Amino acid sequence: MEEIREIIEHLRETEKILLLSHVRPDYDTIASMLALKLALEKVGKEVTAYNEDGAPPSMRFLAGVDDIVRKLHPRKRFDTTIMLDAGSLDRFGDRISEPKVRERMGVRIKIDHHLTSSEPADLEYVDAGRASTAEMVWDVIRHYPIELNRDIAANIYCAVVSDTGGFRYSNTNARAFACAQAMMEHGVEPWEVTTRLYESRPLAELRLLGEALQTLDITDDGRFASLSVTREAMEKTGAENYMLDGFVNFARSIDGVEVGILLQEMDGLTRISFRSKGRVNVAEIAARFGGGGHHNAAGARIEGALPDVKKHLGKIIGREIKRKSTGKAPAKNRGKAAKSAGKRS
Repeated sequence: MEEIREIIEHLRETEKILLLSHVRPDYDTIASMLALKLALEKVGKEVTAYNEDGAPPSMRFLAGVDDIVRKLHPRKRFDTTIMLDAGSLDRFGDRISEPKVRERMGVRIKIDHHLTSSEPADLEYVDAGRASTAEMVWDVIRHYPIELNRDIAANIYCAVVSDTGGFRYSNTNARAFACAQAMMEHGVEPWEVTTRLYESRPLAELRLLGEALQTLDITDDGRFASLSVTREAMEKTGAENYMLDGFVNFARSIDGVEVGILLQEMDGLTRISFRSKGRVNVAEIAARFGGGGHHNAAGARIEGALPDVKKHLGKIIGREIKRKSTGKAPAKNRGKAAKSAGKRS
């Protein structure tokens, strides 16, 4: 592909590289970053892996995770900055958005499987048909070419498995399986990765899930379900934000539900995770509030108290479900709209 060729040609001529992974990181953004870091270091590049939040404890098993930095040297300049799994600089944290940091980034490269970003980069490899950014990192590595080792392969495999929900989500396709197979040929043990991802949950996470399931709310028609997590529940269980990953799928998994959401109470904001079974494009709904994502999985942060945001979203999602069922355009919303915080989940 032309995009990959241009990125590789540039990387061959660059030395100091900054890799960015987005805030509130998931496995795809962190593992993709670490895989690319390990690969580029094999060909002699000086690579800095940055995440403003750092990697959560659940990701401590990833190869190279201890090299992630949360602060950049105030005078260090980079030849190239690669943005992974998100296209807008504000998705990488407040510090990265500062003008004095932007001017030290050098050439900007975007590698992402989301289409919701409108911020351009100097070089871009964007493909919404990919199940994960990790697959795209693999494309760059194998066309460079850089020989994989087990650590690089394990990071890529972990990201693919996570972003496909263990090959259960609708984004699972032949290319995702091909990537996973290639990683296994380089020594990855699926059971080992699966155990780390799904069989090593902290007790606080399960206690928080119990609290969240008690808030389950389903509409009378059974097609929209929501779960809520309050600050009180977080404090009561001692859970951390990263532990909420995947909770929303319990709402979507109910038989007959078309859209499920998870609402998390924050200071002055409500964080929303959206999931759809296919009919409703939740990325379009999230975009109304400055968020984004994919057709079946998206997120946003909305100003307002959790009960108010829940009520407002219930009306919007209800209309979308009805519209997709009848094929009619939704009636214009004359209610008071919740205000967007301008940030994705």
